[in-house]
Order: sequence, then C-alpha cells, then structure tokens
Amino acid sequence: MAKYTRTDCPLYGGEYCKKLNMKSCRTCTVTNDNAAGIKADIDTIESLMPEGGMARFFEGEECVLCKGEKKNKADCYAMADIGHPEPKREGRNAIGLKTKLRIGSMLPVQLSCCSSCRKKHNAASNREAAVTLTVAIIMLAVLNFTPTAEAIAAIGSYMPLLLFVIVVGGTWLMGKASRKSMIKKFSETTCMDIFEVPGLDEFKAKGWFEISPYKDMSRLVFSREPLRQGLFTASEKKEKEEQNI
Repeated sequence: MAKYTRTDCPLYGGEYCKKLNMKSCRTCTVTNDNAAGIKADIDTIESLMPEGGMARFFEGEECVLCKGEKKNKADCYAMADIGHPEPKREGRNAIGLKTKLRIGSMLPVQLSCCSSCRKKHNAASNREAAVTLTVAIIMLAVLNFTPTAEAIAAIGSYMPLLLFVIVVGGTWLMGKASRKSMIKKFSETTCMDIFEVPGLDEFKAKGWFEISPYKDMSRLVFSREPLRQGLFTASEKKEKEEQNI
C-alpha cells in the first residue's frame, strides 16, 4: 500500500480501493463526498459481470486470442474498451437537450496476446488504408511527371483526375474485398472478435459490447506492458504473490 498515502480516504486499503486500482492517491478522484456513489457504481458494474473477473484474460502466459488447443506464448497485451447500457444515465446532446446515454458502464479489457495474433489484427485492420494510401501516392507521383501528365491530359483535361479517382477508388474496393477474405482466413486460428475469447462471450451474453469496433472485427490497441491503473485492471496473481512475501 506504499503508493496510497491518503489514510483518511473512505476507501483507503479496502476492496473498493483495490478494484479501482489507481496509480496513486494523486490520480484518484475519490473524495469524502463521492465515495458512496463510486462504491455504488462499482457494485453495479460487478453485478453485470460474469464470475471469474477480468484478471484471467491477461494474467496467463498463453495467448487468449489463439484458437485451438495449442496456444502461442503471450508477449504483449491486446486492449479494448467494453460498455454496458446499465445503469441508465442521462446526458445532453449537441443542442443541449437531455438524452439517455448509450453507455452506462465501461471497462477496459486486457488480453494476453502473441506476436502472431497481433500481426494478424494489425494486417487486417490496416489493409484498406495502407494499400489505398500507397497507390494514391504512386498515382500522384505518376501524374506529376510532366511527360506522362501531358500525354494523359491530351486525351482530355479531365482525364488525370478521372484516372486518379478510378485507380484509387478501385484499389479501395479491392482492399475491402481482400480484407474480408483476410479476416475469414485469420479467423481460423485467431479470435478476430474479442467476444470469441472463452469467458468474454459470457460478458456479451450479459449485455456488454465493444465500444468502438470495426464493422467486421475488433479494434485493438497493443502494448508490451499491462495497464498501470483502471477499474478491475489489477493483477490478482501479483497481489497474492505480494501477500505471500
């Protein structure tokens, strides 16, 4: 508890403090006035979670995104945010009117991940943009080459722009088609949707959803280190090891 110094905090050293898992008292927003509300929110979120908690998804040495019996050794963490409509909350829209918010609760998800699954997710998520951007740069270079540009413009003044739109647009469409094929192929060995991960499917069954996914796969951020703070991001294994010292 060395990092927690506010002994007068209503949550100091207790279970709620551990669940909040803040880096230090300086970064924690708990006060005497809001402590009861924060405890109630944590209780509500916990009641919406299936048994087993969150630590099981990032404490293991094996990649949880790998499909099949044989799992690769994890060497990084895949992260996403999930939300739940409960508890019902109200906010204000762009014109100031009260409206019900889509997200009542939010949780960070950390998944033990191998380099192979990371590469597959990155390859599929960046497919259309990377290929289209490359082709667009090449086309601009070609159309800026005076002899080529003049030859194309000789056909019609609109031809350079039309050719650019056709080639870049066609590349985008082909990229979308190849992305779909790529995701299908990768899905044979890797969970491209986080709710395919055993255990996280239980969260989906209880109403949890990914907050900002792609239309056809999860949108993941990768890190070599786990989150240092955040609700339910504490390692239960590490805590037990520290207690045994």
